[in-house]
Amino acid sequence: MKKKKEALKKMNSDLERRLCQRILGRRKDLGMSRQVLADLLEISYETVRCWETQASVPRLSRMTDLAFVLQTNIEWLLLGQQPKNSKYRVKTKS
Repeated sequence: MKKKKEALKKMNSDLERRLCQRILGRRKDLGMSRQVLADLLEISYETVRCWETQASVPRLSRMTDLAFVLQTNIEWLLLGQQPKNSKYRVKTKS
């Protein structure tokens, strides 16, 4: 039981880390500052900073707006995967 809890905690931590990295990377790909992202989402700069530094993660209720502003979709933010019939295709700078 203890090993299962530790494994779940590690998996959750990895998912949160990847989510935070995708938010940061996508914002930068779009040439958007933290303040602009915060203003568009009507949240504080500090909230965006906390997301990007893994101090916290966005609430699920924010994910739709976050995906829209970052011109992507929730599946990509959470899982790093594009759904086959997505309106938004994530294009990153190469």
